[in-house]
Amino acid sequence: MIVEVRRTWRSTNTDRGDTYLARHWYETVLHDGRVAVIYFDRKARAGQPRWWLYMLKDPAKRIPHTQWT
Repeated sequence: MIVEVRRTWRSTNTDRGDTYLARHWYETVLHDGRVAVIYFDRKARAGQPRWWLYMLKDPAKRIPHTQWT
């Protein structure tokens, strides 16, 4: 369950000189403290999912800085 929406943004695509709104993005906090980034795909084909989970992060499980490289 989503308990907070931290931020929202939109992404666009350009086709033949015109700019179109492609996705609505949401960074959310779930009831257990995890952070989920989800998006709504405006150009999904009929019968295909429109909502997608892009990232799921558990802030309690941090990767030490030395392991990033």
